Formats: sequence, C-alpha cells, structure tokens
Amino acid sequence: MIKKGYFLGILIVSIVLSVIIYFPIINSFFLSDDFTWIYQIQTQGIFGVWTTAPDVFFRPIISILLFLDYQIWGLNPVGYHLTNIIFHGICSFFVYLISSQLLVHSHFSKKTSQSISIIAGFLFLVLPSHVEAVTWISARSDVVATCFFLAAFNSYLYYKHNSNKFWLLSSYVWFIFALLSKESVIIYPGLILGYEIYQFFQNKKPLKQLYKVMILPILMASIFPIYLGMRYLGLKQLLGGYGSQTHLNFSVPIILRGLASSLRIIIPPLPQSGEVQWQWCFLIFISLVTIFVIQYFRLGGIYREQAKLLLFLIYAFLISMFPVINIRVSLGDTQAERILYLPSVFFVILLVFIISFLVKKKHTIIFLAVIFSIFLIKNIYIANKNWQIASQISHQLIKSINDQRGNQPGLLIINVPDNFKGAYIYRNGIYHAAQLFSIHNIKIKFLNIASFHNLLSPENQLKVAEIEPYTYQIQLVGEGIYFMNVSLPLEQTFKRKKFTIENFNFKTHQSYQIKIKNNIPIEQIFYYSQGQLLPVPHRKLSSTFTNG
Repeated sequence: MIKKGYFLGILIVSIVLSVIIYFPIINSFFLSDDFTWIYQIQTQGIFGVWTTAPDVFFRPIISILLFLDYQIWGLNPVGYHLTNIIFHGICSFFVYLISSQLLVHSHFSKKTSQSISIIAGFLFLVLPSHVEAVTWISARSDVVATCFFLAAFNSYLYYKHNSNKFWLLSSYVWFIFALLSKESVIIYPGLILGYEIYQFFQNKKPLKQLYKVMILPILMASIFPIYLGMRYLGLKQLLGGYGSQTHLNFSVPIILRGLASSLRIIIPPLPQSGEVQWQWCFLIFISLVTIFVIQYFRLGGIYREQAKLLLFLIYAFLISMFPVINIRVSLGDTQAERILYLPSVFFVILLVFIISFLVKKKHTIIFLAVIFSIFLIKNIYIANKNWQIASQISHQLIKSINDQRGNQPGLLIINVPDNFKGAYIYRNGIYHAAQLFSIHNIKIKFLNIASFHNLLSPENQLKVAEIEPYTYQIQLVGEGIYFMNVSLPLEQTFKRKKFTIENFNFKTHQSYQIKIKNNIPIEQIFYYSQGQLLPVPHRKLSSTFTNG
C-alpha cells in the first residue's frame, strides 16, 4: 500500500515544478481583462467580478480568489501569477491520482502503473497549450474550475473503490466549487454516467440492473436547480456568456472545427495552416485510435479490458469538449487555447495510456516521455516569451499614457495593440488600467480608442498623415499586422460620438481614414507606434506621412 507521505511528496514536487517552469513570467505585468477585474474588485469588493449583472458569467469563486489576491498583493502581479501557477501544479497532481486509479484494473504492476501515472501528470504540467490559462491572470477560471473538477472526480473514484460515503460527499462539494468557478464543468454528471456505464460492463452485471448507472449522475445533477437559481438572480439570465449564437450553435462545420482544434492540445500553433488541414489531422488521429481500440477488443482477455478503459477516456475527452466545442480556438497563435485546459486532462491520459499499452516496457515509456517533455518545455518557453513581451508593451503603454496625459482629463488614442502573437495586451481594460496606475491627482475621465490591431514585433510601426485638420490617413506598416475589432457596415463608415472611421481597406485590413470631432483639443489626440504614444501631426494641410 502506498503511504500518504508519498502522495504529499508528489503534490509538493508538482507545485514546485510548476513554479520553476512558469517562473519567467512570475513578475509579468497585468494584461487586458486583468485591469478590469482588479478595478472592479477594488471598487466593488469581494463579489465585484463575474457574479452580478452586467457581467455575463457567474463565477463567484474566481471573484473571491481575485479579492484575496488583491488584499494580499495589491497591484503587484507576482501573487496573482503565483495563484494560477500553484493551481496548475495541483491540477497535474490530480491528473496523476486519477490516472493511477484508472489503471487499477489495467493488469500493470503497481510500480509500472505509478510510473505511467506520474508521466501523465508531468506531461499535463508541461503542455504548451496551457500557457494562456496559467500565464494570463484573467484565464484562471479554467485552471481553478479544472482543479475542483478533478478533485471531485478523484473523490468519486475513491468512493467507487472503497464505498466510503465521505468520498461521495467530497465529490459533491468539490463539484459545487467547480461549478461556481466556471460553467463548462456542468458536464460532470455526464462524466460520472460514462464511468458508471464503463464499470457496469467491466463488472459484467446483468442488463436488468442497467438503470442503476443513473443514480450517482442524478445525485450530482441535483445541485443544478439551486445553481441555476443563483445564476439567474445574479446575472438576470440563464445562458449568459457569449450568447446563444455561440453556445447553442452545434452546426456540423462548427463541430468539425472544434474537434480539429482540440489537436492544439499537443500541437503548437501553425500560422500558415488552414482549418481543412487540421480537420484531416484530427480524422487521421481519431481513426488510428479507433483502429487500435477495435484491435484490442478483437484480441480479448486483458486487451479487451484495456480497450474498454480507452473507450471511457475517449468519451470523457469528447464530453469535456462539448461545452467549448463552439468557441473558436486560434490555429495560428495561442488565442483562446485556455478553453482546452479541461479537455487536455483526458486527452493526455488517453495518449499516455495508448502508448503504455503499446510499448509496455517501463524504461522505454520513460525515455519517450523525457524526449517529448523536452520538446514541450521548449515550446512553453517560446510561448511564455510572447506573454512576457506583451506584458512589457502593456506596462510601457500605461507609462506612456501617464507621460503624455499631463493635466488633460482624458485622451483619444487612434490605435492600441490588441495582442502580441496571440498574447493579449489591451483587447479590453485600457481605461481601467489608466485608472489603476494613474500618477496624476486627477483621475482620467475618458479614454477613447478608435481601433485595435495585432503586433508581431514591439517595433511594429503606424504611419499617420494629416489630410486636413482633424482628418487623418492611418496606415499600418509591415506584413502580418492588421486592424481588428473594426465593425463597419457596407458603406464602410463607422461613427462614434467623438470620431468617424471610413474608407477602411478590407483587402489588407491595414488602413483607414479617421475624422475626429474638432471639439477635442489636439493635445489630447495620440497614436501608438513602436512601443509608445505619439501626438498626431497637426500642420494645417500635410500629405506627408509622419513616421512613429
């Protein structure tokens, strides 16, 4: 029997390794939504985030964690990052525990099962597709919810092995915590149903007892009426999120794209790749797995038992993808890869188990895991480098706003960087960032942003030419950078209270004209280029580009 000290040792090692791997970003500045959530915690208190309308998500546990971070660390990002990193380490520990429990009936020796489970936990720890979820403070809901979800499933598995009702109650409580951290864990009763069916056929029970597989899933789902009631009271709606057009869209193209993007769990982003290529890759992958499972079923004996376990893991992976399958994950960079955090648990366990069933020799399995881990850790370093640069740009832009603002009540900024190679900068939160980090006695009253664009280098340049007073031609310089979040009707005119965008180039997405209301002092108008805010040219008539 394995001593409790052994498990504690693995937990500590998991957390320490997580801190070591993600240490380069420990002091990275806040990004995008981070500013909004911290500002809301600062001004509204413990339930200032994702709890009440107009928020569209109901995640009070995340609000509590952010509140605790703010009370301890204030505006120092170190503690916020540390919270994410520690939760990630605990998640990898649970992957190890769950793997070891699933392997109980695999006919491996205890030592081999432990080695395979440790490998599964470690590979989960070093997956580069987890960088967004761990490094970006605002993405912690995926890490925290997955941690509680895995705690719930681990407790459930303990209950199945020893029938101690304490573990069943523990599973129920952890599931509640998970549900109050992120909505996507709502599939937990479905996961339990899958395992109940797996065990039903594993134990070869008579079909007339099949109805019993519904008992525990129904028990776990009994929290739903209370949860939905709390959610409605808080948000004034049940669905929320990105709306019915996204969350209820299960068209075939959407499902195919979602399944294909799940390969981003183990394959790094490929900027030049197309959706069809990813779909073919997923088709090949799932075909190989299916052939493997069918072959094991045909062999019978212990192979059939292993095939049943693999079928359960395939089911677990697919059901964990279900709530997020209609949310677009970028195939060319790291954007939105955080939603793959929970599905990656079962994907990794499935992959490690298949390789272990094939190879069988422990030393060969460990050797393959080491080689693969080196590749993964290298990609974590590359991905985290992008987030570090994004945080430097974020910090520099706030400093530039403070420098340029002076005693002005606010600014109009023509362009702001949205992301750096997929790492968010100011897709959201710039107004709250300016409020939180203002060095002036007078709080900023307005901060109008005309457009957003990506960056491939901190030195990416924008050119501004004055066509006539308060009218400018805007041009991004360089391949691969483009304006985004510019929603223009067919007449290519986008009107706001203080400016109008027109003549947007839909071919390149790199240029447009902007007309700014002349009641805004010219000293309040700036544009972003090469890492800093610059004042717009204001010669009376000029057709010459001003280089930033």
